[in-house]
Amino acid sequence: MARTRAQTAEALAPLCSSDVYPTLTSGDLLRIVDGCQRASTHAVSTAYAVGDKVVPATPNGRLYRAVRAGTSSATAPTWTTEPSLQYTGQRVPDGDDLLWEDDGSAPQETYDLRRAVSRAWLEKAGKAAADIAVSDMNKTVQLQQVHAHCMAMAERYRPMEIW
Repeated sequence: MARTRAQTAEALAPLCSSDVYPTLTSGDLLRIVDGCQRASTHAVSTAYAVGDKVVPATPNGRLYRAVRAGTSSATAPTWTTEPSLQYTGQRVPDGDDLLWEDDGSAPQETYDLRRAVSRAWLEKAGKAAADIAVSDMNKTVQLQQVHAHCMAMAERYRPMEIW
């Protein structure tokens, strides 16, 4: 079963050491998770922009991408459920203007955790960017190393994308 938003944020926290300086709050984690949502569940009477991705409220195993913006109908469109009739590129009208195109198989997970981890480390790097070396008589800390470490971790988790 796919993770919820809260479960994804909970899984993200230890992977990005959110409780270690520079810290990320639970609000930060939720915002990052929201930015890594692969698709939302289709909703009736809702405005969608070109590029928005949805899965039907009654899952049929497919992902749909808006190719023409508009507002969805007051009732769900007729999503194809017969596997032999499902194919990438198939178009499904919804409301007066909105047009969906089958974009392939629906993702198993709603949120891209790997992308979220990379973004969380980048956010931590941004918080540490202005840090410099400090000392207190006996100890010197090179805080620039914190930034370098965060950048290295962001790169480690950066998802591979095929264009």
